[in-house]
Amino acid sequence: MSKPLILPTALFAPISYYVCLLRANQSKQEVWIEQNDRFLKQTVRNRYRVYSPQGPILLTVPLQSKSSKTLINDIKIDYSMPWQKEHLRTLQAAYSSTPFYEHYMHKLFQVYASEFSSLVELNKWVFEIINKELQLDLLWKYSSEYLEIDQAKDFRSERTELLCELSSSYYQLLFDKGKPFEQNLSILDLMFNLGPESRLWLKQQAN
Repeated sequence: MSKPLILPTALFAPISYYVCLLRANQSKQEVWIEQNDRFLKQTVRNRYRVYSPQGPILLTVPLQSKSSKTLINDIKIDYSMPWQKEHLRTLQAAYSSTPFYEHYMHKLFQVYASEFSSLVELNKWVFEIINKELQLDLLWKYSSEYLEIDQAKDFRSERTELLCELSSSYYQLLFDKGKPFEQNLSILDLMFNLGPESRLWLKQQAN
């Protein structure tokens, strides 16, 4: 039996996150998304990378507690900071001219107009709606307690965004305006540029 895959909770996860999960599903690996580990700074848990007019930029959700001793399930978002307006402004500047921006932002607007009870709840909402919109048919489980699994393929302590190698990272940017291609950005970059074809592109990468 293939060893399980354990992923951290992620906000608008990088493309490789989805490729890893699809590959695991294809090989019948059990997939867990951890919700009971300790918070780890500078990871996909509360930040995502997009292509702004100035180049790649990290967008971070501010938190009330950033201690590595705090369980991720107890992490609350700091809504006293105007991060929602800043993120939305950045996404509009970066992607408003892409063919699928309006379509998907309409579905994702709740992220920038609502207050979620915790970081985990925000990440769950984002992950599940992206899975639904792209019709990825992903299979995974959320942990109810910290996972102690021997011989697991475990990405919980990874700070890198490239969780697995991409066989061909390029996809067509219809409105790139001559910008150099940047691989493994947030799943948002792929969605806004390819729309429903994102599903086929991801599945090709997973093969």
